[in-house]
This record gives sequence, structure tokens and C-alpha cells, in this order.
Amino acid sequence: MEKIIENVNKSIRKGTFGIEVQTLTEVRMNKTDNPYLGRVTKITTWRNAQLGVDYTNAVNAQLERVVGEGAGSYVAEKAKGMHEFDSFFMQSDKDAAQFYLSIIIYKQSTRCESVVLLDGKPCTTEEREQIRVFEPKKSEGVQKQADAGLSVEEQRDIRRIKVQNVLYIKQGDRLIYQKP
Repeated sequence: MEKIIENVNKSIRKGTFGIEVQTLTEVRMNKTDNPYLGRVTKITTWRNAQLGVDYTNAVNAQLERVVGEGAGSYVAEKAKGMHEFDSFFMQSDKDAAQFYLSIIIYKQSTRCESVVLLDGKPCTTEEREQIRVFEPKKSEGVQKQADAGLSVEEQRDIRRIKVQNVLYIKQGDRLIYQKP
């Protein structure tokens, strides 16, 4: 785990754009009567994400651009169950060995591609539709950012991914980290 933290801190400047991150995560699902529980994973690739940026500052900068000068008064709430470790990572409040990579997503420019796997194999269209029934409904955007004046497309999003779920991090053609 220290390898990813060391590589990112050594190789990426804070605020760097154009980062590609690929992860393998378990799909969040409702448990009741779910025959797919524990069998569904997802490989997600984010292209043109940003690392090493304070989330509150990213939202405020966007508010200044979109709404106008003086609009940047957004204050993000503390991340549940974690605290800032450094510019790139969060650390669990309960387990000091658990770290999370913080990725800033720009809805207008960050591209996200996902492949959903059932028992380790890509889902068919029919399987994917059946699995979706058990996934919790996702909200569109962040209400607090909307209240501040940003449309869903203009909003900034942050993803905090367990470092053990990160498959690789690239900047352009340069491989920063790859899971062994």
C-alpha cells in the first residue's frame, strides 16, 4: 500500500490534470433477496481526472468561473469516516492502515467508462438489466452545489477509492502506479 502513496507523491504535482485511473470495485447493491450479492464487480476507468486538489477549492473555483466573482463560498462537509492524509490521499478514522485515493471528477471533461462483471466475466445486456434492479438509485449531482448556482454538468465530484482497488494510475503515457 505504501508503494502507491510513494509513487503518487513522488511523481505527480498537486493539481495535475490529465490523470487516468483504473479501479476494480464491488458494485454497491441492495441485499434483500439479491441473487447477485457478492458476485458483481466493476472495472472503471476515469480519463482526464485530477489529483492533489482540495475539493472545496475546486468547487469554489468553478463557482467563481460560472456564477461570478465573490460566488466562491462553498464549504464541503468532512468526509465520513476519514481524514486528510496528504494532498492525494485520505486515511480511515478507524483503521490507520486504510487509505483512499481522492479523485476530482469534472463532469464536462472527465470521461468514465465501466465494465460490469458477473462472476468475473463481462455481463450480457440482459444480466446487466437484472443486476440494475438491485442497485441503489443514484442521485443526480450535489444539492449543495446546485443551491450555490452550479448545474449538474458544471459541478465537481470527488471519488475516494480504497487504494487496494486501484489497478493503475497514468499521466499521459507515463505509468505512475500499477497494482502488482
